[in-house]
Amino acid sequence: MRRVVVIDDDEGVASAIALFLKLRGYQATFATSGATGIAMVVDIIPDAVVCDMRMPGLGGEQVLLVLKAQPKTCHIPVVMVTGYCSPEFVGVGDAFLIKPFKCDELVDAIESLAV
Repeated sequence: MRRVVVIDDDEGVASAIALFLKLRGYQATFATSGATGIAMVVDIIPDAVVCDMRMPGLGGEQVLLVLKAQPKTCHIPVVMVTGYCSPEFVGVGDAFLIKPFKCDELVDAIESLAV
């Protein structure tokens, strides 16, 4: 079973994504802050991470930089998601989706990246 950590400051969004992934056969858990999400990823070492770009405190870009800088987590693919499409966001992460996205788009992104 593939493991995914979802990081989004909106608990409703994070739990909905995690629930959808569970229904699709993933072992999914979520965090509602960048710092908690990083700790969870380091502890779990999931097959993929889904991370919101805009969050208070550690935003998605900072979360991505921390994960990619650590030997223990640098190999984990990160799907970045955001409701605010901005030119500087494009190309951040291993995959990038704009909210609202279709759930199948998320699964396709995870499946194309997860080893």
